[in-house]
Amino acid sequence: MVREDAEIESPAITGQARPVRPKAWTQLAGMYLQDLSHQLDSIKLALESNDFNTIKQLSHRIKGTAGTYNLDSIFKIASVLEQLANKSDADGVSNALEQIPTLIKQEIRLLHSPQSERTADG
Repeated sequence: MVREDAEIESPAITGQARPVRPKAWTQLAGMYLQDLSHQLDSIKLALESNDFNTIKQLSHRIKGTAGTYNLDSIFKIASVLEQLANKSDADGVSNALEQIPTLIKQEIRLLHSPQSERTADG
């Protein structure tokens, strides 16, 4: 349950610089990014069978977790994947999936960069 007075910190939502997080938070986000390939494999399998409902569900889950960890580019591409799944756009989903490994590398680099490099623009 979210408190009404809770602040929304996600740069994907606010357009502001990423907040400084404790080392443990950064480690968790890094582990999530490393594990993301397993979720992408599930999306690829769903795409092979044109199971756009599963793609939509997995994309939504990725979007939520990425938003929690302030992983802006992953949040944005997961939003795109979810929209493409709603349209049953197999080519669009495939093209979006091809972009994600590069975005994961970018987010890992940002996790370990000085705060000055951590902006909503990536």
